[in-house]
Amino acid sequence: MLTMLLTLLPALAGCDPAAEADRALVVLEKSPEEADQVAAEALAGLGCLDRPVDRAVLARLWQVRGAANVLAGRQDEGSRLFRQSCAVRWGFQLSQEAPSVQDLYFDACDERWETATLTLAAVPAEADLYIDGEERSGLEHDVRIGVHFLQVLGGEAAFARQVDVPLGGAIVNPSPPETPGRSSQSSGRGKTARNVMRGLGWAGLVGGAALGASAWHSNYRLEQSVKAGSYTLGSVGRRWDRQAAVAGGGAGALGVGLTGLVLGYSGAL
Repeated sequence: MLTMLLTLLPALAGCDPAAEADRALVVLEKSPEEADQVAAEALAGLGCLDRPVDRAVLARLWQVRGAANVLAGRQDEGSRLFRQSCAVRWGFQLSQEAPSVQDLYFDACDERWETATLTLAAVPAEADLYIDGEERSGLEHDVRIGVHFLQVLGGEAAFARQVDVPLGGAIVNPSPPETPGRSSQSSGRGKTARNVMRGLGWAGLVGGAALGASAWHSNYRLEQSVKAGSYTLGSVGRRWDRQAAVAGGGAGALGVGLTGLVLGYSGAL
């Protein structure tokens, strides 16, 4: 059960980029390499979000990567990542870092910016479009050259991808053609399965906790009764057997709950 819990926590944390950005900042001073890895994994895992990404958090993740590379002695790569952060949102957010890191950030972001056009081939009906967490409409969008996070939320098809927009622009199709009936049905079944596993998971956790609390309370009352001499040895044994069964059921429910949450939130279905 402990193994499943340890598996569940990263899966849930992966859909919280703000928490991952904070975690990367905590380890930045002690281990720039680890901070860079944490921020990079958070950026790569943004596709699990079912809500618009926070623009400031997105920029902060790129800044953490830039600062980590500067502190590790990779100045050019740090400057490139700082420029990427500014392409998303301007403003230094790592005030506690060394002045040299901040100076390099402003030097990188003060360079002349080129813009390019990000063109969408189509946007699904009844869906909302977000670029770096900012709601947009239409098919053509002028953005700064660099990597941008494109999300299409709502409607029948969800889409999330990091899109590299070079100087010549980029064309993206958030609605790739599907084999009629099969892909949409498969997607629908996967979503239903995830929702079922999430519901089963939370129900298992609540049920397991309730059974565990009931077993603990019954055991406490039984101990008090034994001390008072209210039960015979045989009846005590039977009561303990029933409480062990309740506790076992609670442990099983917790195991089912944790498994359901892992499957429901990890994207395995």
